[in-house]
Amino acid sequence: MKCFLFGFMIYIYFIDKGHQHKIIFSTNGKIKETDLITGKVADLLTNLQSVIHSIDYDYKYEYVYFTRFEQNDILRFRYPSEQPYISETVTMADKPVGVAVDPLSSHVYLTEYGTGKLYRCNLDGSNKINILKDDPLYALTLDLSHRLMYYSTYLTGDGKIKRARLNGTEKQTIIHSSHRIYGMSIDATENQLYWMEYTSSDLKSSNTNGDNEIKVVSTNAASTNIGIHVYGSNVYCATGTTILNVTITTTTIKNVIYSDPERIFSVIFYTEK
Repeated sequence: MKCFLFGFMIYIYFIDKGHQHKIIFSTNGKIKETDLITGKVADLLTNLQSVIHSIDYDYKYEYVYFTRFEQNDILRFRYPSEQPYISETVTMADKPVGVAVDPLSSHVYLTEYGTGKLYRCNLDGSNKINILKDDPLYALTLDLSHRLMYYSTYLTGDGKIKRARLNGTEKQTIIHSSHRIYGMSIDATENQLYWMEYTSSDLKSSNTNGDNEIKVVSTNAASTNIGIHVYGSNVYCATGTTILNVTITTTTIKNVIYSDPERIFSVIFYTEK
């Protein structure tokens, strides 16, 4: 307990005073938030009737986008809001897993597990086009600085992380894995890619070209690693019923910052503009 509190105090110390810092996360059929300063937890949306594998945030227009695997659609809602949160449909999709927002070009990208297709549409769901097709698709993240996308595939024991241009061209495999990869995020400043292996319980990283692959830390929770979000030197991981903060500086510190009664699937860090 002393070790956990010490790490937590260090973590809070580096959060800017006077700004909201929250974790938005999903459980089965719900999207919630937890305030990293006060510890307060609140339901944002309930009765969503699906697992939500992925969440992303559009800081430009202030919308949270999320996938509903069982309901075959992508939804969004305004955040933050003084009014009750109400979602609206962006587009339909066949068993969507990954979603990522490109606010620079006002686009949303999404992966379909069922068809192996990766789509792009406008923020409101219009002008939807298929930009590539692959093996069953899982995680998705964007490198907006270099205009690249990274996505994971898995087929009969063969897991891969692939990279392509945002228009779907120049596709290449950069990581081979024997595990499913549901969660992936990028630190474009340091040119580092992070992902969690679902069955091995490992958080791993490499350069954005796939070189220098290393195991960062074990989450000690096999077959529960799903959501991940990188913000600065902090990697937020949804593993089982907990959210971990893995701080990567000269040393690597792993702390549980939140525990929920239900399994957690996706997670993003939110801060005020």
